Amino acid sequence: MVPSGIRVDASDATLETITIENNEFMNFMSQSLVFETDEANALVNVSVSSNSMSGGELGILLHGESGLDDVSVESNTFESMDTYIHYEGDEDVSWDALLEANTFDFEPYPMGGAAYPVLPIELALEMSDDTLTVTEGVVSGVEAEAFYLEDNTGALRVTSSDTVSEGERVLVGGALLKDSYSTSLHEVLAQETLSSDMALPESQYMDASELDNDAFLRRFVHHRLRLEGLEILSRSGDLLTLALEDSESQIELVVGEGLELADYAAGDHVSIEGVRLIHENGDYTLSLEDAAHLSLYETPEYTIDTNLEVGETEFVLKDSMVPLELILESAAESPATTKGQFEMVVNGPDGGSVTLSDQVFPLTMVDAMHYEDEALFDLPGEGTMERSLNMMFTHPGLYTIEISLYDEDEKLIGETVHAFEVETPYITVDFENLADEYLLDDAEVPLYLETKDGVPYVDIETFLSLLDGGSQDGAIDLDALNIVETDAGIDIVYDWEDEETGESGSEAFQFDFDDNTVTVDSFDVFTAAQQGTQTDFGADLELADYDLQEGDPVVFELEDYNFELLNYEEDYLMPFHIANLFFSGSMFDVYYNGDALYGIDTYQVLDGDVTDTLQDSDWNSESMPETYQEATYDYLAFSFDHFYGLKEDQDVNTYYNVFPDDIAQSGGRSHYREIFNSVYALDDLHSWYSITGAYASSYNPSASISDLGPRSQAFYEADDLLRQNRVCAQQGPSYYDDGRVARVPIHEFDENTPDAFKAMLDRVAEKGTVEEVIVDLSCNTGGVVGGMIQVLGYMTDEPIPLYDINPTDGSKSTYYYEADIEKYDFEWHVFSSPKTFSAGNMMVQVVKDMGLGTIIGQDSAGGAASIKANITPSGAILFMSSTSVSANADFESTEMGIPVDVQIPFDLYMDEATVLDAIE
Repeated sequence: MVPSGIRVDASDATLETITIENNEFMNFMSQSLVFETDEANALVNVSVSSNSMSGGELGILLHGESGLDDVSVESNTFESMDTYIHYEGDEDVSWDALLEANTFDFEPYPMGGAAYPVLPIELALEMSDDTLTVTEGVVSGVEAEAFYLEDNTGALRVTSSDTVSEGERVLVGGALLKDSYSTSLHEVLAQETLSSDMALPESQYMDASELDNDAFLRRFVHHRLRLEGLEILSRSGDLLTLALEDSESQIELVVGEGLELADYAAGDHVSIEGVRLIHENGDYTLSLEDAAHLSLYETPEYTIDTNLEVGETEFVLKDSMVPLELILESAAESPATTKGQFEMVVNGPDGGSVTLSDQVFPLTMVDAMHYEDEALFDLPGEGTMERSLNMMFTHPGLYTIEISLYDEDEKLIGETVHAFEVETPYITVDFENLADEYLLDDAEVPLYLETKDGVPYVDIETFLSLLDGGSQDGAIDLDALNIVETDAGIDIVYDWEDEETGESGSEAFQFDFDDNTVTVDSFDVFTAAQQGTQTDFGADLELADYDLQEGDPVVFELEDYNFELLNYEEDYLMPFHIANLFFSGSMFDVYYNGDALYGIDTYQVLDGDVTDTLQDSDWNSESMPETYQEATYDYLAFSFDHFYGLKEDQDVNTYYNVFPDDIAQSGGRSHYREIFNSVYALDDLHSWYSITGAYASSYNPSASISDLGPRSQAFYEADDLLRQNRVCAQQGPSYYDDGRVARVPIHEFDENTPDAFKAMLDRVAEKGTVEEVIVDLSCNTGGVVGGMIQVLGYMTDEPIPLYDINPTDGSKSTYYYEADIEKYDFEWHVFSSPKTFSAGNMMVQVVKDMGLGTIIGQDSAGGAASIKANITPSGAILFMSSTSVSANADFESTEMGIPVDVQIPFDLYMDEATVLDAIE
């Protein structure tokens, strides 16, 4: 991700006939294309056509006082941008022609020299403060100097003196201004009459008992609501005073025109539809408009049966709640009016119980239980008593419900017993392997759900079998693992033996289902059974020797992160996303999007090859459940606490203290934006946000320089300076001192780099005059470590040591590689810069440790940890620094960069005399 794409500057001279076509500009932090002029100069005959632009703040910026002539912008595609096209200057622009000539993911609207996307309210509400935007909605309420827009997602307050009418559809544009209760826009841009098929949104349900909850009220301010269970206390003209029975909460209700009140009187229980919650001057009031209605809340009649019976009972586990209707029928006469006390005891399969009595009860086997009335209620006479009781169970097994009814004097007047079986629900989903580097059979996989909206669990052995690949190579070798049942759960053991030394040992996962913990002997167990990639990134390399200083066992306390290991029948279940984190290896993952499972490799995610497939699911049209929001927050804290290599560098105890809990309290774009902001706040160039989950698949945020920390900003500033001095423009060898010194650039490491480096060295050798070679890593941002080691093989025939530390378990390792490559007989030097990062940084350290040559330029950028993809329950994919952290020979992390031997300023990086002085 870079700050901007192409910049054309005509500040010093007129530039003519510029054509930019058939390009793809993706995820630039600011502008994709920038054209700049001043008053004296001009851009003439500029054509921008057939380009694809996505992500970033702005697609095209045309900036000039009077220097834009004959500019053509057509047949371009713009997606997921804050602003599409921005003209600055005095040019007359035909916006209609411009918008018609290009393709946009949202309908655009010109405003103040720029074309902005017309956003639905759902997206507008999630934009940051002071963002310029255009929003479309239906006018649902009008005040003196403001009106409200509303769709199916909420309400938005528009500060405006324009005359609008309720029911009209309008466009409004301007800067978003937020406070705790509303969002304001300015300037009504267009109006259209509300079409006949445009209905107001469905009412929100609100329990009147929530009227004392200020946080709840803030959430629903300006929304239409449906309130039930209210009692009319008094009526005065158009003002009703209502309350929840036996509650101190009272509501003043202003009645709109068209509402008939003749049939209603004090004491009636009513439900209200279409009421709007208004917040003014610190107070909440409810306004009932003419579109709403009031209806009697029917209170059934009751008789008492000394032989209580449970009538028709249906347990619907897939909906998370188990509705139970209790029907009490009378076989004898009873007083016309009495009071009864309802009590229920639920006995769980392990002997635990829950009692519902006076609405106070402990929660053990039953996770939630709600009775719609108070425990003490009126029994007015003959008839039927119908009441609903909601319970939620997460543990399978046989439950018994004991129901008792007492009179006001606590005399038992009836009881019954009901038993039922609760099973852990599961779904079967298809697994499709998309990965190129790991081959696995497609399959069907059962995923277990605690509740309808619960995050998925998977049986551990089933998941390992999936990763084994069936008839193909797979991502892991299951035959290398032994699964052993224990008294507390299972152990997964990897036995190893070194054929050369005869040494042997084992590494193990220990799953304790009683204590809800997982213990690993060391982090080596996470990759012990990992299979190799289809591409041989280590061609011509041989591991000559290694030295390992073992670390300490690590205990994962799942309860601390609100996760649980579950036994179900003969299956051992764990949260799916933690299973993927534990077992899939370092470069392969299994992704769940609500519809299916997909096998993906890290290289595909980096290239963006699988994004569309992963984001296409039924989640596109659904709201993110709170369970997924909360699980994602917990999962991020868990994964970063244990699998993030820079936790010690950042002096963090737990990432619960770093990541905002807004992640657990927001859905849609806001949820993903909070993750996005949290990742970039780490100021770690090996940690970034990659893919948004399917709950907001069209949202592709991009980072600007201002979103980054000082270390990351310095990296991009160095990139700009290097490009300004044309350091990164080198593609082949250059020569100094009459051909005695060659400068050979390597801008990245991949599977092709070793051959390309050899080809350049062959050209250097053929020249016949070269004695010294400077390997220029100034613009090298890393890549494949195997390619970097092979490059070193051309510089030395000694074993190449790589030092690694794991901050989580404290282990240290040294691996010595030999390259089956013939080295070149030159005196070597390395050019470094604040852009030399990751594998580039590692090469600088190896050259320094081995004494292969002088390091010149400026200190490298660092980036010691390898990268690891991290997939959240809500479907976001981010990358993070892993616990494999490269170090120097003293086992000190190289995360913060490598000091050079001789400093060179940026503006002298290409100066021959300065470079020659540095290597002498």
